[in-house]
Amino acid sequence: MALTPNRIPKAALALTGGAALLALYRALVAATGFMPRCAVKWVTGLSCPGCGSQRAFDALLHGHPIEALRFNLILLPALLYLLLLGAAWTFPASTPLQRLHRSLTSPRVLIVVAALMVAWMVVRNLLNI
Repeated sequence: MALTPNRIPKAALALTGGAALLALYRALVAATGFMPRCAVKWVTGLSCPGCGSQRAFDALLHGHPIEALRFNLILLPALLYLLLLGAAWTFPASTPLQRLHRSLTSPRVLIVVAALMVAWMVVRNLLNI
């Protein structure tokens, strides 16, 4: 599975940009302790599907996956989903990855993902998770 010549600069840019954003995020949180508030929670008082993701991501960066799950149960599956999509984008010649990409981006799967997000929002607000 080799990167095609036109994908190498894009993949390198994506990795470099991601690493720079990660370093900036860690430096800002370490220096200020500040994490932006969720706009949905601020306006409605309800936790959105992503509420707690910043704290969960920070816990993951510190090597605490169980703590990350306590902050937001949906972050790890969401990161896995995005990682698989990124792998399919990076390795377009891989037939298994392309099949997986078609499956993960099919209308039926996208509807299920959206329904899971809404269900997670309802459950976490009803159970105050």
